[in-house]
Amino acid sequence: MKFKVDKVYVITIDKSHESVRNIINKVKNIDLPNKAPIEIVGINGWDLTNEDLKSKKITPYNKWNLNYKDNLNQNKWHNRDITKGEIGCALSHIQIWEDAYKNKYENIIILEDDFHLLRAIDWSDIDDIEFDLLYLGRSLQICRETVWDDYFSETFCKPGMSNYAGAYILSKEGLKKIVEFYLDKYKTMVFPLDNFLASTYSSIEHRNVQSVFPFNEKIINALAFNRNIIYQRGGRPSQTEPKENDA
Repeated sequence: MKFKVDKVYVITIDKSHESVRNIINKVKNIDLPNKAPIEIVGINGWDLTNEDLKSKKITPYNKWNLNYKDNLNQNKWHNRDITKGEIGCALSHIQIWEDAYKNKYENIIILEDDFHLLRAIDWSDIDDIEFDLLYLGRSLQICRETVWDDYFSETFCKPGMSNYAGAYILSKEGLKKIVEFYLDKYKTMVFPLDNFLASTYSSIEHRNVQSVFPFNEKIINALAFNRNIIYQRGGRPSQTEPKENDA
């Protein structure tokens, strides 16, 4: 088997002993192709102050919120401001990308703590494919007739615009492209992380993002399994969406 994992990063804001133990056990159940270190990371965006964001040179995207009159899709996620939770999530992923890029890792797996293993992975399937980003789980956004997956084998497809960034692999080349081409721009206009990833390989429905990441700048070679390997487990309060008293 040629494919190897250099590190598994798991994002959580609950770093209690019990939570970390459960996360490590869930990662072990994935049955990785090789023994790889697991790093627990996570920035709680709800604790961030405006001064914190300035010190990190992070600017939330103030044009994310479209009103219903201007948004033909009337997507509720585009009709509210970015939450501090979404900013913290984005910063957690950014921290991982920068660390993996600095360490010149060949392949990393990024998971969010509510991931749920649906089926076993045959890692040999990955040996003969080239990718920058490989989704282990995601949700195709069928919001327009132009959004579809391009199935090119029994196992993999080129994904259409997809949400959920809680389970994916980045190759060394993918890390290089994100950090060197996209990251500085993204830090000046932080919007939800799953939409950012989608904007690097597809046209998302948010017109302001389309103007910043035009079609001719889609440089990420994204792939996905035809059937999700991992997906988000529901049944708990969201750590990123608006809280009741903030709605």
